[in-house]
Amino acid sequence: MSHQALEELTPSSFIVDFHVHIGFADGKPVKISAGKTMTLEAVLEGAIQKGIDLVGIIDGVTAPVRAVWEELLARGDLVYLSGGGYRYRDAVTIVPGAEIELRGPRGGAAHFGLFVGSLMQPHHFMQNFRDTKPTQI
Repeated sequence: MSHQALEELTPSSFIVDFHVHIGFADGKPVKISAGKTMTLEAVLEGAIQKGIDLVGIIDGVTAPVRAVWEELLARGDLVYLSGGGYRYRDAVTIVPGAEIELRGPRGGAAHFGLFVGSLMQPHHFMQNFRDTKPTQI
């Protein structure tokens, strides 16, 4: 699917997966339960084969995944989109993300996906996050 075709899609015609974990990147484990074969490139190639238009890489801001992401950019396999996100081989759009876990005062936890438009945004988010004090719920 070309970039122009992607812009012409209506929201109801997208096939998306916003919670994809990477198992292994840059020679390091990322999410053990995802497995060693779940590399960024394998996920993106699989998305193309399955006809997925948009993928949220929930481990996209981790250092090992970010290193592979930057390698794909340098090779030209991945291109930054001016409106946010990245296009892989003109076939699938991806966005980097992080999973945030909040634990409640009585146990239990909630997981939230945070997605950003570029690899630079997580740094700014974490700077602001570190400057705030946690509140009890």
